[in-house]
Amino acid sequence: LKCHYTAEFLAANLSCNLSNMDEIKKIMADCKLHGIKVLSPDVNESEAGFTVNKEGNIRFGLGGLKSFGSNVVDAIVAERAANGPFSDVYNFVERMAERSAKDSKNVVITAKSIEILALAGAFDSFGYKRSQFFASVAGGERFIDALTRYMDLYKNDKMDNSLSLFGEVEELKPQRPPMPEVPVYGQGPGMPSAGGAGGGEYAFAASGGEKLCGYVFKRASS
Repeated sequence: LKCHYTAEFLAANLSCNLSNMDEIKKIMADCKLHGIKVLSPDVNESEAGFTVNKEGNIRFGLGGLKSFGSNVVDAIVAERAANGPFSDVYNFVERMAERSAKDSKNVVITAKSIEILALAGAFDSFGYKRSQFFASVAGGERFIDALTRYMDLYKNDKMDNSLSLFGEVEELKPQRPPMPEVPVYGQGPGMPSAGGAGGGEYAFAASGGEKLCGYVFKRASS
């Protein structure tokens, strides 16, 4: 099986070891030996487990991210299946916030969830640099903090909309925080040094990416 369906065999092995990061790293080394790329997680392509895409590469499963709840994984996959791919990070947090508003007991998207996804590169396909999520915006806070606050406000707006007299007034709705420019390394609170976010090398090693994600991924462009 490994001889004729190498990528599928290795993807299945990776999925069977979701909770064993040491074993995952060994299998990923085997993937490299066979010339098979293991791509970073992607909110528009990843399933819960590891899968083989159309190009024959293995896409890292969302279930393989450390400290990332299975309820969040299931919610992302279900939302994408029901309503199609996410168009950008704003569309992602809005749709997940709305799903959470409808089922707050089972769908809990937290600030930590968004941070893990950003660190792991799950938003890379939208064209962002990972460093942008941790750059400073107005008021000195990180963009990712402004984004998660917007997500919470959006969720509350959806939950209160039926009770509010102003539910359809656009001026009163939460406003999307602007995505900052790509920052200079080492500038701003929580920013990694060169060789970290958005660079060609393993991303966010300096800022705790490996602790959060279990594995630190290169950008697809590197």
